[in-house]
Amino acid sequence: MGSRFGDFCNALTPLIILFALKQAPCALFALPVFGHMASNALQFLHKWGGYLLWIYAVVHTLLWIVQVAYDARVQPDLWTHLLGLPRFRWAIVAFIFLTLLVVLSLPPIRRYYYEFFYVTHVICVIGFMVATWAHHPQLGGWMLAGFLVWGLERIWRAFRTLHFNYSERPPDLKRSMHLHEQSAKEPTTKGVLVTPKGEMPEDTESIVSLYMASTTSLTSKSIVTSRSPIPSDLQEELYPGFAFIQPLAGQMLRIVLRTSKPMSWSPGQWVYVGFPALSWIQTHPFTIACSYVDEFERLHDSHDSASQARRNAHLLVLLVRARNGLTRRLWDHVTKRCDMHAPESATSTDAVFPPIHGASFRTHVQGIYMRTIVDGPFGGSARIDWSAYATCVIVCGGCGVTLGLSVLEYLCAKVALAQMGCNVQGSWGRPFRMHRIRFVWIMRDYAHLQWAASALRRCLEILSPEHLTIEMYATRVHYAMSRPHHDESRYEEQEDMYRPPLPQKLLHDMGLRAADLTQFEDGEEKPPNAMEQSLSEHIRVQGKCRRSRTRLNRARSGTHDQHAPTPLPVQHANRQADNELEFIQNGRMPPSALNIDTCDHYSDTSLNAYPLKPIPPPFMNASSHDIKTPRSMTPPPVSANLDPDEQQDFSILSELTRPGYPDLSGILQEEVRHRV
Repeated sequence: MGSRFGDFCNALTPLIILFALKQAPCALFALPVFGHMASNALQFLHKWGGYLLWIYAVVHTLLWIVQVAYDARVQPDLWTHLLGLPRFRWAIVAFIFLTLLVVLSLPPIRRYYYEFFYVTHVICVIGFMVATWAHHPQLGGWMLAGFLVWGLERIWRAFRTLHFNYSERPPDLKRSMHLHEQSAKEPTTKGVLVTPKGEMPEDTESIVSLYMASTTSLTSKSIVTSRSPIPSDLQEELYPGFAFIQPLAGQMLRIVLRTSKPMSWSPGQWVYVGFPALSWIQTHPFTIACSYVDEFERLHDSHDSASQARRNAHLLVLLVRARNGLTRRLWDHVTKRCDMHAPESATSTDAVFPPIHGASFRTHVQGIYMRTIVDGPFGGSARIDWSAYATCVIVCGGCGVTLGLSVLEYLCAKVALAQMGCNVQGSWGRPFRMHRIRFVWIMRDYAHLQWAASALRRCLEILSPEHLTIEMYATRVHYAMSRPHHDESRYEEQEDMYRPPLPQKLLHDMGLRAADLTQFEDGEEKPPNAMEQSLSEHIRVQGKCRRSRTRLNRARSGTHDQHAPTPLPVQHANRQADNELEFIQNGRMPPSALNIDTCDHYSDTSLNAYPLKPIPPPFMNASSHDIKTPRSMTPPPVSANLDPDEQQDFSILSELTRPGYPDLSGILQEEVRHRV
C-alpha cells in the first residue's frame, strides 16, 4: 500500500508542473485542443495538486515507518541498516524538500514576500525532484518528464524574449547601462533641441489630425488617422528594447514599450516586464492597456503612406500604479530623474528633456527612457468569444481601466470593421454579432482622466454614439472651502439627479466605509497633492462648461436627448476641440462660448506648466496653500505632462466625466431595453 502512494507522488509531479507552465506549446493546457486554459486559471489545480502530493508523500512515509517498525521486531538492527542505504537517505531529503515547499508556499508568504517565495519554490522543486529520482530510479521517467516540459518551456520563453527584445541598435546605444544612466543624470540641455510650448510645430498635420465626425459611419474612404501612444518626436527616439516612461497624476506611470518584432496579444492579456536598471532578475506582471487588431491596422496601412499603424504594431502601452516593491522603486526612479530637470522647466518656457545617447529632438512632455525586457503575453482572456454577444458593458474602477481599455479598443476596431462591411469573424469562424459597447469608468479623482484620455478619444472617433457610449465618474470631489449658495446652478442640479444615493446605513450596519469597497491596501487612500487638486478642479469646471454649451446648442437646435443620462454627443466637442487646438498650443485654454465666470477663469491656464501650480477657483476665499496637504502625506509632485494632442483629448473627455457614482443596475436595464 505504501508503495502505491509513492507511485502516485511520482505520477503527479509532471502534471502539477504542467499546471504551472505559462507559454504554449509547452504549456499543453494553453493549447485550444486541450481547453485553452491559461496558467492563472490553473493555479488552483497547481496549488491543491501540490497539497495532494504532500499528503500522498506523508501517507507513503507513515506506512513505510509502520512496516519497518513491524519488521524491526524480528531484525533489531533494521533501522540502522536502512539508514545506511543511499536510497533511503534520499527519501528523507526528498520529504524535507517537499515539506519546505509546502510551508514556504503558504498564502501569507506568497502574498507579502513573493520574491522569497519564488526563489525558494524553484530550489525546493528541483531538490525534491532530484532526490525523488535518486530515491527510486525505477520511476525516474516521471521526474524526467517533469524536467523536460519545464526546461523546454523555459528555453522557448527565452527564445521568444530574445526575439521580441533584441535588435541591432546604433553604436552609441551599445554602451553599458551605467554610462547610459550617468549621461541621463546630467542636468543640461546640451544636445537637445527643445521646443517652446507655445511654439506651433512646423508640420501642423503631425499634430492636428484629420478626424472624422463621430455621427457618421466609418467607411473604407474615411479612415481615422492612426496615432501613436506617445508624441512622434519621442517615438522616433524609442529604439527596440527600450521604453518611454511618463509620470502621470495619481502616482501612475505610462510605459510605452517598443519591441523589435510585432507582438500579437488578446485583449486582457498581460506581460512580464523587467527593468535591468532596477534589477536584473526581478520581473513584474502588467496588463497590456492597448489592443492591436491586425485587419484594422492593415486597413490603416493601405491609407497611410507613412505607415504609422505599422510602427504602432511594435508598441505596447502599460499603465502602472505605484504600490510597493518594484513599482514603488520604479516610480521613485522616474520622478527623481524628472525632478532633476524641473528647475530648468520652471524657469523657462522650453520643454526640457534629459539628453539620451546624443540624440537631439523636440518634445512636449517629461519622462525618461529605460531599457526593458518583455516576456509574454500570458492570460486566459483569449478564450473569450466576444462575437457571441450583441452588447458589451465594460465597468472599470480606478487602475482597473488598463484591462478595460484593451477590451474597448479591440471591440471598437472589430465593430468598425463590421460597419465597413468587412468579413469579421469570431472564435471558431462564428459571425461577429456585437454592435454596441458601453464603457463605464469609476475613477477617484478627475485628474485620473489623464490615464486614458487619448485611448478613449480614439475610440470615440472610430464609432458613432449609437454604437459606443462612454461614461466616467469621479468619486472623490474635493471641496476644500465652502462655496456660496449662489454658485449652485440648474445644470449642477440636473447632474445631481443622476447620482445614486450612497447606502450609508447599510455600510454602517456592516461596519464599513465607502472607501473600504474600493481600497484594499494599506496606505492606498492618500490625499492628492496641490497639482492634482488643481487639475481635477480644472477638468470639473471645463466639463461643466462644455455640457452647458452642448445643452444650450441642443436647445437652440430643437433636438432632445432621449437617453439621459447617457453621455452627450461628442461630435460637437470633437469639432470644437480641433478648432481650439491653436489656442492650446499657445499655452492657454480657449475662451468659452458661454459667459460663465468659471470658464473664463480657467481659460488662461496652461495644463502643461511644470511644475503646475494650484489654481484658486473663484469661489475660494482662502489661499491655495490651504488646500495643500502635508509633504509627508503627498507623493512627489508631477506635472500635468500633456502633449498638444493629449490636451485636446483632455478637453473632449472632460465633457463625459461627472461627479458621483453610476447607477449600474439602471445602466444594465437601459441596455436591455435598448437591445429589445
